[in-house]
Amino acid sequence: MGSVRSSKIFIALCAFLIASPLIWWPFYSPSSENVEKRRLREQPGFIQAIHEKESFNEGLRHFSKSFDSYFGDNFPFRMQLIELHHFIQIELLGVDPTPGKVIQGTPGWYFLGDDYGMVVQETCGLRIFSEKEITEIDSVLDSSADWCDSIGIEYRFAIVRDKNSAYHELLGLPSRPGSTKYDQVLKLHAGHHQVVDMTIGFNDFRNRGLRLYHRTDSHWNGAGAFLGYLNLMRSLTSSSLDIDSIHYSDILIDTVPGKPGDLAILIGLNTQEQNVRAKIRHHEHGVRSESILPIPDNGDFPEAYEQRYKNPNKKYKILIFRDSFSSALA
Repeated sequence: MGSVRSSKIFIALCAFLIASPLIWWPFYSPSSENVEKRRLREQPGFIQAIHEKESFNEGLRHFSKSFDSYFGDNFPFRMQLIELHHFIQIELLGVDPTPGKVIQGTPGWYFLGDDYGMVVQETCGLRIFSEKEITEIDSVLDSSADWCDSIGIEYRFAIVRDKNSAYHELLGLPSRPGSTKYDQVLKLHAGHHQVVDMTIGFNDFRNRGLRLYHRTDSHWNGAGAFLGYLNLMRSLTSSSLDIDSIHYSDILIDTVPGKPGDLAILIGLNTQEQNVRAKIRHHEHGVRSESILPIPDNGDFPEAYEQRYKNPNKKYKILIFRDSFSSALA
């Protein structure tokens, strides 16, 4: 009798857990923070789905599939369940919960997995550009540089090592004798100028005891960005521009507590990041200006689409087409 009662209780509990997202759906307000760092599916419109297909039945099936995908991304308690799964994997089982997204290297250090552009395989040199791809990249660099030269603009193309490459030994990756994508691009030229390697002197900075990338984030920190700045400005010294720049003696590097980085957030960790900052010692004349360009509808981070700074004491302008590594560089 007791066994039957226990079975009924277990079945009722499972049924409740399965049904709870549907029961709670009318009262649920999804979190504004998307810890998965991907675009979640939006709620489809029934009428629009029907009109997109030639027949009503096809439209109904289309709506059903779209709504199923939407519900799978947004059902109540989804984030909490993901966090619980990550806690069990990390704290109880001691394994990476989503190795395709985040990999733990040396204790306290986290790195991107292969879900983001096969970054681990690229770091090992297992994936490189084909000869055709390199030729196409080289052609784009040359045409961009030629166009800028024709209207009096100094053009530079700069690249920076990702965290997996910069700290490959902390990730436990072997060094390979062959080329990587990074090495391939460094051999190219943009017009008359070589591609700028923004991590020249990386080992010198490390030998000074400086950490140049975040432990729990996929980006470089203030010290790393300052090294990139030095290399970028050094590449302009051969130009005819009269440019003054800041130097290492103008910078105060310190470490302050900060929020968990994007990699920690991806796996639900609250590990506090120790942010390494590079602060200019003297007064900064550049001030943030109002953005004026229209923001594309498909922008993931509209607040960062355009950032303008103005220095009334300087005569030149710089325009940077960038990725997220330039947040610290700015």
